[in-house]
Amino acid sequence: KTSNLVYVCDAVSGETLQTIGSGEIDDATLRRPNGILVVDDLLYVVERDNQRVQVFSLPELKSVGTFGKDRLIYPYGIAARSLPSHHEVFITDNFDAFDDQGNPVSLDGRIKKFRVTASEGIVHATHELSFGAEAGTDQLIEVESILADPTSDRLYVCDEPGNVVRVYDSSGKDLKETIGEGTIRYEPEGMVFIENTELNPEGVLVITDQGEDQTILRIF
Repeated sequence: KTSNLVYVCDAVSGETLQTIGSGEIDDATLRRPNGILVVDDLLYVVERDNQRVQVFSLPELKSVGTFGKDRLIYPYGIAARSLPSHHEVFITDNFDAFDDQGNPVSLDGRIKKFRVTASEGIVHATHELSFGAEAGTDQLIEVESILADPTSDRLYVCDEPGNVVRVYDSSGKDLKETIGEGTIRYEPEGMVFIENTELNPEGVLVITDQGEDQTILRIF
């Protein structure tokens, strides 16, 4: 993050093959890259300090556009669903809960949804909606990690102060479900689905429970 680079590594040996953001590839520059996601033949990189998402073509790793500058304040995590005509892309926007004078601000819309298409080497994105409760027990106070279920219309959002993962659908509806309540001890961070495991033929959800002195992988 602090080097403003994305490293491309060999998945077997771990060897660094190249970096993105150094100006070596299509003069691409990054500022505080956070979330990163590959969907089909596109690589999405969330730039927290540029308040945008930059998109690269694969395998060329050529920058083909950016989006979100007019909507995102402090973007962190990214999730997406690949649909026949476009990508549904969801970004967590973890802007400060207080202004410069210490007054609380509305936390409405901490998740931003975009419709993304790519044609002739150019990315086109449209902001479709923002969602996430601004008050009450379902309020999203600190949001970073988000994950889209590839087999359903469900989104999983880490609510760090609440020590739970909240479940929405892709239209922004809160399904009033939580995962990890009473089990997650520290902060829910990264998540991943693993299908067809010996633990469960239908797959498992792994949630990182991150503490200062210990990190635990919770399997659901």
